[in-house]
Amino acid sequence: MFSTQKIFDISLFLLVITLSFSMALPNIFLAISLFLFLYMVIKKEINFSIHSQLIVFSILFLFLISKQLIQTKFHFEDLKIYLNFLIIFILPILLQNFSKIKTAIAIVLASLIAILVALYNTIIYFFENKIIPFANDEAVNKILVIERPYLGFFCLIAIISSFYLLENKSKYKLFFLFISFSLLLFIMLIVARLSFLTFILLGFIYLIFYSKLLFSKKLLILIASVFIVVFTLHSYKNMSKRFFTNTTLERIKLYDPRVDIWDCAYRISKESDFNIILGSKSHQLISDKLVDCYKTKSENDLQRRQWFVDTRFNTHNQFIDFFLVGGLIGLGLFLYFIYEMIKVSKSNFYSFSLAISLLLFLIFENVFQRQLGCYFIAVILSFTSKELKKI
Repeated sequence: MFSTQKIFDISLFLLVITLSFSMALPNIFLAISLFLFLYMVIKKEINFSIHSQLIVFSILFLFLISKQLIQTKFHFEDLKIYLNFLIIFILPILLQNFSKIKTAIAIVLASLIAILVALYNTIIYFFENKIIPFANDEAVNKILVIERPYLGFFCLIAIISSFYLLENKSKYKLFFLFISFSLLLFIMLIVARLSFLTFILLGFIYLIFYSKLLFSKKLLILIASVFIVVFTLHSYKNMSKRFFTNTTLERIKLYDPRVDIWDCAYRISKESDFNIILGSKSHQLISDKLVDCYKTKSENDLQRRQWFVDTRFNTHNQFIDFFLVGGLIGLGLFLYFIYEMIKVSKSNFYSFSLAISLLLFLIFENVFQRQLGCYFIAVILSFTSKELKKI
C-alpha cells in the first residue's frame, strides 16, 4: 500500500517527466500533487517554506492583477497568463518536499524522451524529403515535440541537471557524462543557438570563477575552448548558416522577426495613452497594438507582413513585456525578482547556471506568457530558492 507521501512523490516525478511532450498531463499531475500536499499540510505530515523570490513574484503578481481590475476588465488572454503565473508560485513550494536529485533525474528523462521522439520524426522526414530539416524553421516545428528554443532550453536545463547528478551520484559519473554530451550534440543538431552559446558561457564561468585550477591551466583551457567552439560552428553547415549568414543589418531584419517586434514595442511605449509608471491596461491591449503595428511593416513583402499578423507575435523579451504591461513599477519588481534569484543561487554553480540560463532566455522569449515556460521557471526556482521561514 502506497503512503500519501509516496503517491505525492510519484505525481511530482510524472509531472516533470511529461513536460517534454504534453501540457495536459503536467496540469493533471499538478492538481493531484497540490491536493495531496494540502491534505498532508492539514494532517501536519509535511512542512513548506516561504522563499524570497516567491515573495517578490507574489508582489508583482498582485500588482498586475490589482492594476488591471482597477483599470479594465479581464480579457481571456490576460486570465490565461495570470493562471499560468500560479504555476510559478505553487510548484516550487510542492518541490520543496521532493528531492532535488529526483527532480534532476526526471528532467533528464523528460529531455531524453523529447530527443527520441524528435529523432524518430527526423528520420521519417529525411526518408521522405532527403534532407535534414533543422535549418528550416517551418519544418523544424513539425518535427520537434516543442518549439526549437524551448526544447533547446529544456535540454540545457537537463545538461546542468546531469552535471548535478554526476557530482551527487559518483558511481554513475560516466553515464551522466555521456548523457550530457548527447544532449549537447542534440542542441547542436537542432541548431538551438541561444542554448548552445549559453552552455559555452557557463563553461567559461565555471572555469574562471568556480574552478580551482591554476591560472595558467585556466588560460590554456580557455584558448583551446575558443578554437574548438569556432571550429565547431564553421564545420557544422546548419549551425554555421544560422550563426554567420545574418551578419548585416538587412539580413538580421530579414531572418530575425525580433527586429520588427521590438521596434513595434518601442512605438507602443511612445504612444500618448501609455503610462510609463503603470504601463498598459492589459496584455490583450498590447497584443492588439502589436498586430496594428505589424500591419505597417514589410511594405515590400506582403507575405512576411501577413505572417506577423497571423502569428500575433508577442514581444519576445520578458523585460519589455513586463515594462509594457506594468510600467516602471512592473519592470522594477521583475528585475528585483531576477536579482533575488541570482543572489541566492551564486554560491552553488548548478543553481547559478540555471539562473543565468533563464536570465538569457528571458531576453529573447516571453517565457512567462507560456504555460510550458512557467513550468520551466517553477522547476528552476525549486533549485535556486532560499528558505526564509518554515510554516
